[in-house]
Amino acid sequence: MELIDSQAYPTILLTSMGREKTAEIIYKPRLIALFLVKKMNFNLDEVHEIAEEIEHSAHAKFF
Repeated sequence: MELIDSQAYPTILLTSMGREKTAEIIYKPRLIALFLVKKMNFNLDEVHEIAEEIEHSAHAKFF
Protein backbone atom coordinates (compact mmCIF):
# COMPACT_ATOMS: atom_id res chain seq x y z
CA MET A 1 0.00 0.00 0.00
CA GLU A 2 3.10 2.23 0.02
CA LEU A 3 2.37 3.67 3.47
CA ILE A 4 5.73 3.12 5.19
CA ASP A 5 9.45 3.04 4.38
CA SER A 6 11.39 0.48 6.40
CA GLN A 7 15.10 -0.12 6.74
CA ALA A 8 17.16 -3.06 7.98
CA TYR A 9 17.15 -1.51 11.45
CA PRO A 10 14.10 -0.71 13.63
CA THR A 11 13.57 2.77 12.12
CA ILE A 12 10.26 3.02 10.27
CA LEU A 13 9.26 6.21 8.47
CA LEU A 14 5.91 7.11 6.96
CA THR A 15 5.82 7.93 3.28
CA SER A 16 4.01 11.08 2.16
CA MET A 17 0.94 8.92 1.44
CA GLY A 18 1.29 7.37 4.91
CA ARG A 19 1.40 10.83 6.49
CA GLU A 20 -1.73 11.85 4.55
CA LYS A 21 -3.66 8.77 5.68
CA THR A 22 -2.52 9.29 9.27
CA ALA A 23 -3.72 12.90 9.17
CA GLU A 24 -7.11 11.75 7.85
CA ILE A 25 -7.44 9.14 10.60
CA ILE A 26 -6.66 11.71 13.29
CA TYR A 27 -8.41 14.70 11.68
CA LYS A 28 -11.92 13.35 11.18
CA PRO A 29 -12.75 12.24 14.75
CA ARG A 30 -11.17 15.40 16.18
CA LEU A 31 -13.18 17.61 13.83
CA ILE A 32 -16.39 15.82 14.77
CA ALA A 33 -15.57 16.01 18.49
CA LEU A 34 -14.86 19.73 18.21
CA PHE A 35 -18.20 20.26 16.45
CA LEU A 36 -20.05 18.25 19.10
CA VAL A 37 -18.46 20.20 21.96
CA LYS A 38 -18.51 23.71 20.47
CA LYS A 39 -21.78 23.69 18.53
CA MET A 40 -23.87 20.92 20.07
CA ASN A 41 -22.84 21.54 23.71
CA PHE A 42 -21.71 17.99 24.47
CA ASN A 43 -19.21 17.43 27.26
CA LEU A 44 -15.72 16.50 26.07
CA ASP A 45 -15.81 13.21 27.98
CA GLU A 46 -18.88 11.99 26.06
CA VAL A 47 -17.94 12.73 22.44
CA HIS A 48 -15.31 10.07 21.64
CA GLU A 49 -17.71 7.21 20.99
CA ILE A 50 -20.18 9.43 19.16
CA ALA A 51 -17.44 10.90 16.97
CA GLU A 52 -16.27 7.40 16.01
CA GLU A 53 -19.78 6.41 14.95
CA ILE A 54 -20.33 9.60 12.95
CA GLU A 55 -16.93 9.27 11.26
CA HIS A 56 -17.85 5.89 9.78
CA SER A 57 -21.30 6.93 8.64
CA ALA A 58 -20.68 10.50 7.43
CA HIS A 59 -20.39 11.33 3.75
CA ALA A 60 -17.02 12.71 2.54
CA LYS A 61 -18.74 16.02 1.75
CA PHE A 62 -19.48 16.38 5.49
CA PHE A 63 -15.79 16.91 6.13
